[in-house]
Amino acid sequence: MSRSRKMLAALSLAALCAAAVVGGLYVTRGSAGASDASASEATSSSTPSAAGSAGTSTAADVPTTTSAHPTSPEDDGDGTDPESGQTLATDPPVVATAAAVPVKVTFYGWQADQRQVLVGGYVAGIVEDGGTCTLTLTQGGTTVTEQVQATADASSTACGAITVSGDRLAGGTWQAVLSYASGSHAGAAPAVPVEVAL
Repeated sequence: MSRSRKMLAALSLAALCAAAVVGGLYVTRGSAGASDASASEATSSSTPSAAGSAGTSTAADVPTTTSAHPTSPEDDGDGTDPESGQTLATDPPVVATAAAVPVKVTFYGWQADQRQVLVGGYVAGIVEDGGTCTLTLTQGGTTVTEQVQATADASSTACGAITVSGDRLAGGTWQAVLSYASGSHAGAAPAVPVEVAL
């Protein structure tokens, strides 16, 4: 091959490589006019809301619901924001020293597919078997309750998930209270609203 042909082949190969590099940058970075907002929209739209908006709840303990609400750190002080005074993994564990114990709701909501109310939680500061967790739903003058046996966990007493069938409820907003009682301890969490959509 002549020297001029070798030179032409080398230049053609260099131009082809340069085009591939520029094309790759265009594909990975997007066009010059593309906004970074579109990238952030894609990220935020694929992330479920912490408040559990309709049909997006994916918590392992909560089946798909139309309005499941994992409680936020602001609700009960159990999150991990070090500047808010909330409990951190490095803090000493809560130990109850009195008969009154703190009950925490970890998730709650109406499950449209199962047609039931679901509330879960635990008792902080004690580790014991034999107690009873009670879910009390109130709407006006109507009260509906459901009970489950609590179980000892590593550093708390678990209520697990308590359900109440929609057949026992009317549509509308119900106030849900999770409480605990044993031979030596008792407590209740603040009420949370559950919207029953029959």
